[in-house]
Amino acid sequence: MQKEAYKVGIAEDHPLFREGLKDFIEKRVGDKVVFDVGSADEILDSIKKHNPNLLVMDLSMPGIPVFTVIELIRKRFSQDVKILILSLYDDEATISSCFKLGVDGYLCKKADPSEIQNAIEQIKKHGYFVCVEATKYYVKNLQTGKPTSTIDFSDKELDLIRHIVDEVKTAEIAELLKTSVKSIEVYKRKIMTKIGCKTSIGIVRYAIEHGLV
Repeated sequence: MQKEAYKVGIAEDHPLFREGLKDFIEKRVGDKVVFDVGSADEILDSIKKHNPNLLVMDLSMPGIPVFTVIELIRKRFSQDVKILILSLYDDEATISSCFKLGVDGYLCKKADPSEIQNAIEQIKKHGYFVCVEATKYYVKNLQTGKPTSTIDFSDKELDLIRHIVDEVKTAEIAELLKTSVKSIEVYKRKIMTKIGCKTSIGIVRYAIEHGLV
C-alpha cells in the first residue's frame, strides 16, 4: 500500500535550483510542494500557513541565521515538520551541528538525484536519513575516540555556546533564550571560567574540539 503523498516546503535562494527541485519532487518523488521560498525570513510563516510534512532547506540563504531557524522550527512546531538539509557543506562540524539541532536528514548537493529521492523516502519510512558523509564521520569518531566534554554545562549554557558558534549577536541570543543581555554576559563568563578561556573564540574552539556543536 502506497503511503499518502507528503506536503513539502522548499527553502533555497537560487531560483533555478529551487524550481528544478520543485519539479523533481512533484514529478519523480510524487509529493506536493506547498511552498517554495528564497530567504530564511520566509520559512516560519510559510510553515505556519501551509503546514508541510517535510521542509527541504539549504544552509546558505539571506535573512536570519539558518541554524536559528532550525531551532525555532523545533521549538514552535516540535517534530511535526521533518527537516531535510540539502547543502554544499560536507564538513563534520556543520553536519553534526544540524543533527544536534534536530534535523531529520542531511544530504550534500553534489548527490545524485536518486539520492534525494531516497532521502525523502527514508524520512517517510523511518523518520530520518543519514548520508554517507555523516556515517563516515560517525565511524571515524568511534575509531579514533574523539574527545567529548567532561564539563557539566546547563541546558541554557549549551544553548548559548551553540549560538556563539553560530555567530549570533548577543542581543539576538537574549531574545531567543528569553532573558536579558546582562544575563547572557553572566552566562558567558561562567562558561569561560569552566572552560578556562578568556574570549568567545576560546568557547568556539572548545565546542568544536569536544563535539558540542
